[in-house]
Amino acid sequence: GATYGTTLPVTTGANAQEVDTPPIYTDGGHFHASWLVSVNGGSAIDCLDALPDAYGYAVQITATGGAGPLPSPSLVCANGSGYTTGYVDGTYSVTAMLVDSSGTPVGSSAAIDGNIATNQMQGNTVTELGPFIIPVTLPAS
Repeated sequence: GATYGTTLPVTTGANAQEVDTPPIYTDGGHFHASWLVSVNGGSAIDCLDALPDAYGYAVQITATGGAGPLPSPSLVCANGSGYTTGYVDGTYSVTAMLVDSSGTPVGSSAAIDGNIATNQMQGNTVTELGPFIIPVTLPAS
């Protein structure tokens, strides 16, 4: 009767009839990260307020340690947060890198240590990491 694990949230449209649910891992889980951007040494603010085309920028989360350097799919900067792909149990050093619409890196955060740890009673854990602060230098417009 106890919950063993839950999937990550899935966004659906109004006409969605079928949804592929993300996997539930028995020996792993996901990181949930949030981020802010510090442009040209200014205060850290969200992407929508900081970048001229926030939807053209993506955040790439990479975790090293555990099973090695593992990137997750790019996340839309304007969303302000997102979930990584699954990682096996272990300790990781996680960074967030901001890339522009052509995939060129424009800033990278300091690393945050994160742990994925499941047990017999709880699989598919989600470890909260954020917020990452990503310093960015943009050319003057």
